[in-house]
Amino acid sequence: MSAKRVSKKAIAIGLSAVILGLAGGSLMRAYLGGEDFSGEIEAVASCAAKGSVIECARPIVADMLQTHSAAEVMNALSAMPLSGDQCHFIGHLVGQETYQKDGTTEAALAECSRTCGLACIHGVIGEAFTEETALDETAVDPAHLTADQLVEIGTRLCTSSSTCHGVGHALVIGATSTADAVTAALPLCARIASGKFAADCYSGVFMEYSDELASRSVFATTTAAYPSLASLRTFCDRSDIKQAQACFLYLPAMLEYTLGAQGADDSRAAVSSTTLSICNGEANPLTRTACIAGFGASYFEHLTTDRTTVVDACEQFPTAGDREACAFGAIGMAAPYKESGPMLSFCSALSGSSVQKACYEESFSRLALFGVPTTTAARSCPNDQACLDAAASPADPYDALFTR
Repeated sequence: MSAKRVSKKAIAIGLSAVILGLAGGSLMRAYLGGEDFSGEIEAVASCAAKGSVIECARPIVADMLQTHSAAEVMNALSAMPLSGDQCHFIGHLVGQETYQKDGTTEAALAECSRTCGLACIHGVIGEAFTEETALDETAVDPAHLTADQLVEIGTRLCTSSSTCHGVGHALVIGATSTADAVTAALPLCARIASGKFAADCYSGVFMEYSDELASRSVFATTTAAYPSLASLRTFCDRSDIKQAQACFLYLPAMLEYTLGAQGADDSRAAVSSTTLSICNGEANPLTRTACIAGFGASYFEHLTTDRTTVVDACEQFPTAGDREACAFGAIGMAAPYKESGPMLSFCSALSGSSVQKACYEESFSRLALFGVPTTTAARSCPNDQACLDAAASPADPYDALFTR
């Protein structure tokens, strides 16, 4: 990415990404007190066509929050026929505007719900970060903040998986004015947190980079340069396996946006083929496994719309270890949406008892991480004793997958 001079609005835009693919009637009625929001949604769709989505959409969200809580808005959005990405992007806006309305991180977080992949929470933390860093002048250079200052603020805000992910988003915007914000942001994550929380911060960094590639036109004063396809083939080859895992989760999206920008074939088939060629070229077994998990993650939305598609994507791998990695990617990306039924049904459709067992265990582990008790999730078990057994003795095999 190029050097940056950004306004606070531009930073907030970067943190909220872009609302992709909205059709004029997809949110015709938002179920908010029975009010009809079709006019506002059509305006958002018009903004999307003009490439100025966020500037148009933000006032709509702000108006909703004048009469409804963030949880009500988010719950209504989650009931709409939106893709997970669309709901998540809109949820970032909801979180940002909720923080602006409430004035404190604590009050805003208390108002958020956990729907749409914890998007409201991510948005709150991203907005809080911009406030904490005082990036509210008309035009400021984020480089005026030292690494120590960014770490101090990030450490204060990074208190859970979702908030640390939000900090990762913010670091890409505020970390540097040099050419590679990702390279600058990752060491800050490592200083801010460790273990799982560091991994969550890393995922925020790579998601923000991916979002910038998807939403280049929404930046008022910054420009995200598209990488070359050749550079993306080695972009996720990181010595830190947790950084590699986080990067590979968003590699298919990076490939899609980059291929599209080049005028090349950016279809699902083309992106999947390119991703697999990168995975098969990984000499390190751990990074290869992480790459396959990223491949599986790119299919997660099919868990609720077309299970056969994601099952077939994972079943193409001949070894049980690769099928597990693919399944873990899909499950891990789907877990924040707490769709236990589709997740467990997906596991039951996989071949191999060891793969099914690991998938069930990972499902329960990830759902619990996002607030769904195993006893509750187990009610969605298909007619499969292996699912009930996994619920009775929950385990998290994910780390084992990357150590064997």
